[in-house]
Amino acid sequence: MMVSFLYNVVDGIFVGRGIGEQALAAINIAFPFLMLQIAVTMLIAVGGANAFSFNRGRGDEEAANAFFRLSVYLLIGVGILLNTCVLLFTRQVAVLLGADETLLPYRVRLHQMDRGIRFIQTPGMSIGMFIRNDNAPRLELAGTLAGTAANIILDYLFIMVLNKRPRSRDCGVLEPICFEADKTPQNME
Repeated sequence: MMVSFLYNVVDGIFVGRGIGEQALAAINIAFPFLMLQIAVTMLIAVGGANAFSFNRGRGDEEAANAFFRLSVYLLIGVGILLNTCVLLFTRQVAVLLGADETLLPYRVRLHQMDRGIRFIQTPGMSIGMFIRNDNAPRLELAGTLAGTAANIILDYLFIMVLNKRPRSRDCGVLEPICFEADKTPQNME
């Protein structure tokens, strides 16, 4: 969890230093929504991972796998629900999060760029709990650290070296790694 929040700190430093305060404000205004997503994801993932481990410890692999599948389905469903809400009510969500007339166009654009990512990002944030509970804590730690290192390197490369503000199509598959801070409002089409 601590390493996950390091993403936010590092992204904030790069965006603040490399792009400016308005870009940082537009990104930070979405934190309540991000925290809601993380809270719901953790609720499902922690419960599912505990039920998975409990049944695995009892030797009931079938029940353990059923809890894993149920958790993944619920996480994908929550991701689709959040994604749909943001797509259908983009402007209203931005205003609800506190965007004023200055930040509203940036925040709306960032929400539109997030389309299709929430349903992938939601299970992606929680899969580490199942990996850790499947007797592979070092693998989970390695994946988390690799994702953090990739985030720092991509932030530095895109923002500081290339002085580029990637759009959704620029990141492609790396979008979840690029995270929201790389999707800055300036120079967006």
